[in-house]
Amino acid sequence: VPGHAAVRDVAVRVFLTVNPLLVRGARFQTVRSMVTALATQCELIVVPLDRIDFRRARVTGYRREHGGRFASIGSFAPRGTLWINYSDGFYLDHAALGFASPGLFLQAQHDFYESLLARGHVARVINTVAAERATLKLWLERFTRADLRVIPTHRLARRAKTTMQRRLADLQSRYGALVVKPNWGGAGQQVVRLDSLASTRTFIEAIDTRLTHPLDALCVQPLVEGPEKRLWFVGDTCVDGRIIEHRPRPWDGVGTRSTRIARYFYDKPIQSNAARPQRVAARQFARDLAAAQAVWRLSGLEIGSVDFIGEQINELNGCGTTFTQYDRWHCVADARPQLVRWLRDQVRSAS
Repeated sequence: VPGHAAVRDVAVRVFLTVNPLLVRGARFQTVRSMVTALATQCELIVVPLDRIDFRRARVTGYRREHGGRFASIGSFAPRGTLWINYSDGFYLDHAALGFASPGLFLQAQHDFYESLLARGHVARVINTVAAERATLKLWLERFTRADLRVIPTHRLARRAKTTMQRRLADLQSRYGALVVKPNWGGAGQQVVRLDSLASTRTFIEAIDTRLTHPLDALCVQPLVEGPEKRLWFVGDTCVDGRIIEHRPRPWDGVGTRSTRIARYFYDKPIQSNAARPQRVAARQFARDLAAAQAVWRLSGLEIGSVDFIGEQINELNGCGTTFTQYDRWHCVADARPQLVRWLRDQVRSAS
């Protein structure tokens, strides 16, 4: 980083965008594993998302210290070899950061990374902006082929409320109950089920139509029941998976469902004498994997996951994806070793 004495002159300088809570002590096992591995291999500069000045193209960086703590190295214009984008901040208060809508905040991030590449200030961004756009819910609009098993996905623009109500009525007549969620978001935030005229009317009345940026549109999908499955990918390879049955939905009451969580990954042939449930699950996994691989390759993502509800793909995840799954205190699946190994290979190839 020119003009900043606290940053060493090394062959490979890597930036990592993170949730701001990381530098304040949050555990975040996936990201901490990434930081621990990369800090010994390169000049790693951790950048909390809320410490990026998008207008001036400056960041406040942090370096990992002994014991997993972080120390600020000040504000500067970033220059480096590789940038790993691992937080998009859907959970942050966009207004407090100076943006009129969530879409404008996300657009500023996209513009920032693309500008770094265009000016030669970094050589590569993981995941690319184009790939991260595939994690927006409405990216799935393009899929109509039944063999890819992508859930039908429709756009609901924030226009006149009468227009929105007619659009929802048309979709309800086609599919029945609907799920509506932000185009950009996660963790079940602002996800609603519309299964009656009354619920639709209440939803429409609460809509903020002032959010007019294209990224602020809403995503509508038919309500699908079934287990929630996640297949983690690194590079072009599925590295692990998990399945959750009867997971509480955003509209479920507390304690209304008995959840079962298990690993969902078959990387070796199933023996012919295996129990029938195991053989059936392995065949289902093979079908899910084929569909997930096809969509993953079209997305251009390098780190993330493909998620299913029942038999259908309902979304992709990129930056910020947690590569572990716990059932209370029991670790059901842990794909961090494969993630870290792949990232170290990317840094090594950049040196």
